[in-house]
This record gives sequence, structure tokens and C-alpha cells, in this order.
Amino acid sequence: MIEKGGNGMQTTQLMAPTWWQLTAAKQEQVFRQLLRYFVSPLLTIQNVTPYQFQFFGHVRQTMAVQIQGMTYVLVPGAQQVTLGWQQGLGALDLAEVIQNQQGTAVLTTAQARDLINANTSPQRVVDMPPLLVGQQAWPLAWQPQGLYEVVTGKFSGNVFFGQQVLPQIQALLQQPQPSLDPFEQAPPLQTENLQLVQMTDGEHYLVFARNPENTTATAIEADRQQLGFQLPTVDQWEYLAGAGTRNLFNWGNQVQPTGVWAQEANPFGLQFAQDQRTLELTHNPAQVKLGTLPVSKGSLLSENLPLSPYFQPTVAHMAQLPLVATYRDVAPIHLETEP
Repeated sequence: MIEKGGNGMQTTQLMAPTWWQLTAAKQEQVFRQLLRYFVSPLLTIQNVTPYQFQFFGHVRQTMAVQIQGMTYVLVPGAQQVTLGWQQGLGALDLAEVIQNQQGTAVLTTAQARDLINANTSPQRVVDMPPLLVGQQAWPLAWQPQGLYEVVTGKFSGNVFFGQQVLPQIQALLQQPQPSLDPFEQAPPLQTENLQLVQMTDGEHYLVFARNPENTTATAIEADRQQLGFQLPTVDQWEYLAGAGTRNLFNWGNQVQPTGVWAQEANPFGLQFAQDQRTLELTHNPAQVKLGTLPVSKGSLLSENLPLSPYFQPTVAHMAQLPLVATYRDVAPIHLETEP
């Protein structure tokens, strides 16, 4: 948690809609001040840059930074955010929610309603603080160490660790790799104690060290708190995933996304797994996010409901599936308020 007063900064600057209305120069000034006051001097801070992204045709800009080689994004807070889902079928197309890929009705409307109600979080209204957030989630039992740049051969992040493993990184990258579909993400490269995850630009790899003790939410949280981070609460996760959208999905109330770009869109420029083979841990050990549902009679609804920000699976159900568990760093920002 980032919490301190007396520095001249005020939470209102970091709240929506004020944050979105600041000039790029003002955003950078506020963000650099935030980092100077609140990020541990023991951590390597690099590449403080404006971060521009599109969300359904709207261009937005915030700030990003590399801490220990990993990218973090400033997400503005908001007051009275509505999260969760209580509309049942709501504004969904009743014909679409009962169909399969072939357009054949395989559910009744009552079954579709029950499927949504049983697998989404309850509706509630919360105040959300500004958050410094890992742009993407990381694999369980692996601890982020830094970023390796293929072209230059440079490692940024935990410099001491990088010096030790640089030959191993280069040896891994020299191994022959299987040919992939150009739209498919390359699988991680790894040894027993080292893992490389290729970024979407193809020119950088996230570097992780195995930490076999970090296999539970409690253990991970204790580890990340040493650096000022924590796992997101369920409220924070849903806000990061959907910004309080009143649609069942980020792309709207159509059960089937209109394209891959719509499926991957995020209102804060963050990255969330869409493969339904991944889940994310939260601050509550009994609740996880993402994952999958047993496909109910092949319906489009059961296939796509896990892509909703409000999808709420149970840990017991997910534990029975061969899913990849991941975790995301979050640092809530609590500053002085205006008198």
C-alpha cells in the first residue's frame, strides 16, 4: 500500500475523471512525484513514460514505469463505482444467450439466467483508490526479476540476479524453437530455476526466478508486501478488468465478441488472459478470477461468460481443472485529501 501525507500531492489529482483530463506533462509531473515519495529506493526504477492506449476507439493516456524491469501502470481511482451483476439476462439478446455456435437453441432462458446468476459476483457500490498495477499477471511460484532485451542483450531489473543468469538466458534463447501460428503466444522458456516469457513485441522477455514457497495467495502476498505490493481484492480486480462497466462484458451485452480486439480490450490498457486456461489469485484466498466453466450443452453463454469482469468461479471448482495460476501486483495509493 502506498500511503503518506505531507508531500503536497492530493488524491483528487489521481482520481477519474480528473486524471484523464490532465495534460501529459502534468500527469508525468504528478507520477514522478508519486514514485519519488512512495517507491522503495531499493527497487530499480526505469523508463517513466506516458502510456497511450485505445479502448473501443477512444484514446486514453496514463503513466507507466518499469520497477525491477516489470511494467506498472497508474490506474486512476473513482468514487461510487458499481461492480458485480444482478441484472440476470438484463439487456442480453435472449435468442443469442440460449444458442450454440451453430445457432441452435440448447438452453432455456431460465437455464441461461441461472447460469449467469450462479457464476457472477453480487452487485455492490464501492469507492476505489488510485492503483499502481502490474500491467500483466505472473505465473505462480515464479518471482519477477527483470526484463531482457534481445537486440541489445541487456538485462534491466534486479541487476545482481541478471549478472548471475545472463549466460543461462542467452543459452535458452539459442535453443531451437517450434514454429507457431503467428497469432499464438510463444510458450515460456525455462530451466528448473529460470523462466523467460516473451512479450508481445517479440523483442523482450520477462525473466522469472523460481520461488517454490510462493504457491498460495498468503505466501505470495507476504513476499510482495516486502516491496510495497499486494494481491488485488476482488473489488479492485473487477475494477481493473472492467472499470465498473454496466454491461456483462467489456465489449457490450453481446454474448459473442465481435472480434479478438474487442475481446482483449481493457479500459486501463492492462493485459488479462483470454485463453480460459489461466486464473488470477486475489487477496481473498477463497476467491479467484478468470478460469473457465464447464460448457453447458455447448452454449455460447457458458463459453464466453468467463470473459466477463464479474465472472466469479469458486476455488474448489478451479482446483479440479488443469489451469495455470497467476498473480498480479497492486499498490493502492492513499494520499492526503483536500481540506
